[in-house]
Amino acid sequence: MNLEVDDSKREGLLTIDGELTIQRSAEFRNALISALDKVDILKIHFNNVTGFDLANLQIFLSANRTAMKNNRKLSISGNFADAVKKTVRDAGFTHLIKWKGSNDR
Repeated sequence: MNLEVDDSKREGLLTIDGELTIQRSAEFRNALISALDKVDILKIHFNNVTGFDLANLQIFLSANRTAMKNNRKLSISGNFADAVKKTVRDAGFTHLIKWKGSNDR
């Protein structure tokens, strides 16, 4: 995971690659906490994320609620493998996430 921060705009870009499974959930959680302490707008870019599980979906949704509560914004972008979409769909959260360039929500 890589975090780039633009202090002048209080924006950050967190890039995630590879598998985002429970083995990396602490790393993901810590990266989100650190980023949200530094920026008002955090963009999360999924770069070839091949695995994504419920633990990390819960961490993302919790971070999103925390961001909204603190008047911060979180957004996601990237190439979403079917595994990522399936996790979101199976958990019943497709109404919260729109996949850019896709009819699948």
